[in-house]
Amino acid sequence: MAKEGFAAIRSALGAFLSLAFMAWILSLIGLAGLQRSCYDISTLGQATSGLSTGGESTSPFASNLALTGIRGLNRSLQCSDVYRYYWFMLAFELVTLIGLSVLAAVGLLAASALSWLAWLTVLTLLFIQGADTFLAIKDIPYGLGGRNYAYSRLCATGWIIIALANLALIFLLGWRPRKLRGGAGGPIKY
Repeated sequence: MAKEGFAAIRSALGAFLSLAFMAWILSLIGLAGLQRSCYDISTLGQATSGLSTGGESTSPFASNLALTGIRGLNRSLQCSDVYRYYWFMLAFELVTLIGLSVLAAVGLLAASALSWLAWLTVLTLLFIQGADTFLAIKDIPYGLGGRNYAYSRLCATGWIIIALANLALIFLLGWRPRKLRGGAGGPIKY
């Protein structure tokens, strides 16, 4: 019975790894869109499109100042710095998803489950904080318009789904089926 329990866990792991990867793609698209339309301090006065300021100001400088007041965004006005933290989060999540997938495929995941649990816990907390940041972008004083609003919502959606998928992966990696008296399987009871 324990083999069937591990097969069910492996199937569920595959499903949540797939969900996390699809959410990772959504987050990648949203973050790339926000990064693409960010104003760089060195191009002020040359840019003609990007972050909409809701009609209150057409200055790209004002747009970047509004972004830097949000929790979790770098206070620099250089576009290469504003979203840097979130690019690292996406990179670490991708490495984690690939590592979990490879180890699950070769059957070695149980041997390193505790390490993955610790790392997934850290990533889950980072993605919860990231989701809060992208949800806050829509509330900046100048407002977001058009595509940037959609990109921030896409990022928030991806970050939330990744956090939930990571929570499910944490639960599944910690689950250990065992044989009960009489041959029936079930969770370990403490």
